[in-house]
Order: sequence, then structure tokens, then C-alpha cells
Amino acid sequence: MWDLGVEGGTLVTRMGLIRANLYVQGEKLGAISVERQRSHRSLDARERLVLPGVIDTHLHSRDPGLTYKEDFDHATRAAAFGGVTTVLEMPNCLPPVTDLGSFEARRAHLLPQAHVDFGLWALALGDANLAELPRLAAAGACGFKLFWGYALDRRTLALVYNPAPDDDVVPPPDDAGLLRLMDAVQATGRPLAIHAEHRGLNAALIAGVDPDAPDTYAEFLRTRPALTEAVAVETACRLAQATGVALHIVHLTAADSVDVIRAARARGVDVTAETCPQYITLSDEDFPRVGPLMKVYPPVRTVADQSALRRGLADGTIAYVASDHAPHATHEKQGSLWTAPAGTPVVETMLPLFLRLVSQGVFTLEDVARLLSYAPARRFGLYPRKGALEPGSDADLVIVNPDHPWTIRAAAAHSKHPLSPWEGETVPMAVETTVVRGQVVVADGELQTPGAGTFLRFGAPLS
Repeated sequence: MWDLGVEGGTLVTRMGLIRANLYVQGEKLGAISVERQRSHRSLDARERLVLPGVIDTHLHSRDPGLTYKEDFDHATRAAAFGGVTTVLEMPNCLPPVTDLGSFEARRAHLLPQAHVDFGLWALALGDANLAELPRLAAAGACGFKLFWGYALDRRTLALVYNPAPDDDVVPPPDDAGLLRLMDAVQATGRPLAIHAEHRGLNAALIAGVDPDAPDTYAEFLRTRPALTEAVAVETACRLAQATGVALHIVHLTAADSVDVIRAARARGVDVTAETCPQYITLSDEDFPRVGPLMKVYPPVRTVADQSALRRGLADGTIAYVASDHAPHATHEKQGSLWTAPAGTPVVETMLPLFLRLVSQGVFTLEDVARLLSYAPARRFGLYPRKGALEPGSDADLVIVNPDHPWTIRAAAAHSKHPLSPWEGETVPMAVETTVVRGQVVVADGELQTPGAGTFLRFGAPLS
């Protein structure tokens, strides 16, 4: 007898839709069957969609150190309510994850709070922690993140977005330093993820802002144009081609950058890219309505950029979608466009927003399974353990009601500061149940199994 049956639903896979029942034994999917079988517990999925659990490779819980903004309990709770069953946590906490000691301390700190499975990124500092990279990889880091374009506070190693001339900061590596870093990361077999904005161009453009200039989104975009991203992406791809490192570009925003990625992949460069819901559902035209809540780095750009990103996802140039979930305190996001920090909560609304694009004919349900589950699992070596509804895989799944419109409201969200640039917008489908390794974590609008998440120790080189 099976432990759990998910019966009567339509299974959503990257290859097509299947009307069948799923059966779970322990933590694993045991069988897919058109015939009903006996189970100790069953979930009624009739007139429902059953999707593989979403894998979000780009989450900032800011825990420890900045927990007035968010913490891992709230972040993974929000993930579970949004159908996300695995998250990869970014390393920019305080202290940041730069060596074996900080890695192990953070793993131990986050594990009791985890409502979904999680892995940990380590922070690449350039020459300053090259010797630590093999130890971090051996400890199970999913990869290394370089905030290329940002400086770091020399004392705390906190990110400094726009340092003043007299700030004591560590600058990001130059091209030669990046080449050394890529060689070191390549030797670990893990990916190098890069926040791609050209530091010199950004600094010059920001320095040239007239302090009396109007507080407009057009002026903001002039300080961080698509050029700064495309130049950084092109440089990173050329250096990756020379070193053979597995390169991953996070939160791609610009049409020009899509062209750069497409050309690099055609040359055989091992490069993938992600984009985010904010870039494929919002544009500069939304700022008068949304305001500083939509301020993120790199910025949300034009409708033309949005269209290019959607095409890139459809044709495989962009590998998948991640959230870049990065909340701030409510009072911080109520400042002006220039003073408000960059970042916004996304993880709970990522899947619903993508399903709205499906209802609008932009993507298919098969695209959901590919772009939110299978492709991130493949890139980070998690498939076939995760990322698909297949016998032997972890029993990570989401039950969605395809005929349940609901409105995004902060009052119903689960982040510590549940602000949203999509506040008041309606999505046509609702996440009803989230299962993590066979455990029903969310059902009937409630957290059913707190602390169900486990740590994912990454080991084998990427396939």
C-alpha cells in the first residue's frame, strides 16, 4: 500500500499533459498509474493540475544579519504557499558565506527554519577567497555567486550598491581577476553565477546625475541602461569560453543581453541565464502605478525588452525563471525612487504570475514544467532527483486549481514584509497544495507540516 495517492488530476510535464494518478512511498514518487491503487492517504486532484515542485535558484532571505527585512522562516513559508519546493539561498547575509566556517554556520542556522528543501550559494570575492572555493564545493555549495558590479564594505563584506568616494570598500574584480576566479571555479565543477552590470559604466552614469533632476523612471533607467548589462554579459561569456567554467547569468533584463547569450551558446560556451517574473510581467510603463516597489537591480526595462525575454524563454536561449526574492522593510520601500533600496518579494507569486501568462497564451503548461522545474534542476545537477514527476524522483509536487481566480493582496502573503508590485492584480489559477518529499506542507490555506525542509548538499560536477 502506498503512503500517499494524488488522484484524478492532470499531470503537467515538459513533454505534455497526462491524466493519471500519482503514488508516493516515503519521500519518493513510486508510480504513475491510470488505475487507482490503495494508499494510506489520498489527495483529491480531480479538475486540478498537478505540477512538479518549483525550484527557485535565486532567493535572498537575508538571514542572519538583516532579519528585520526577511528571515528564512518567512521566506520558505512564502515559497511553500507559492508552490516552490526547493530554494537555493544567496550568500549575502551578515556574515556572508565566504569560507567553510561561515557556510557550515549558516547551514546549521537555516535548517530548523526550512519549510522547503534548500541549498546554499557561496560568495565569490575574487582573489580574496580563491583558496576557500574547493573547501566550499566539498561542503556542498551549489555554486559561487559574484556580485560583479557591486562593491563590498571592507569591514562587514555587506553589499554597497553605490559607494561614495570616501567609502572604505572592496571593489569587484577587474577582468583579469574575473579570469582567475573563473579558472578556480571551473576546477570545482560548480557553476559561477554573475550579477552582470558593468561597474565602471554604472558608476560614471550615476555620478553624472543632476541632483535636481526629476525623480522619474526614465531618468533612473538612464543611470543603469541595457548597455551596462550587455557589456558585462559579453565580457563574462568571452572569459567563460576561455576557461570552460559553467557560467550562469542571473536576472537577465535586456534584449541586447539575450542576443549576447544566444550568440555565446551558438559558439559552444557553457552559459545559461535566468530571468524573473518582474522582467516578463512589468515594464517601465508600470512605474506610475507601482512606484518604488518595482525598483530592482538590474532594473525593469521596456516593453521591447520584456518581449525579447519572453522569446528567449520560449526558444531556450534563457534557461529558466527564478524569483530574485529580496524583500525590504516596508518603510524602506516607501522612499523615493532614488533612495528606496532595490529588491522586492517575489517567491510566493512567481508560479501564479507565470500561470497567468499561460492563461494569456504567452506560454504553455508544458513551459511551466520546463522553465520552473526541469531546467533549473538540470543546470544544478538536481535532475532526476528533482524537477520532474517521474518514478524515483523526490515527491515534490504542487496541486493547482486552474479555475480559481484570486487577487494578490499583502494581507494574505507570508513574507515578513509582504509588499508586492502586483498588489491588486488578479491571477486566474490558485496554488492549493504543496508537497515536499511526500510531506503535505501546505493545504487548505494552512501550513500543515512546519519545518519539512532539508539541506541539499551538492556534490557531483555538473552534467
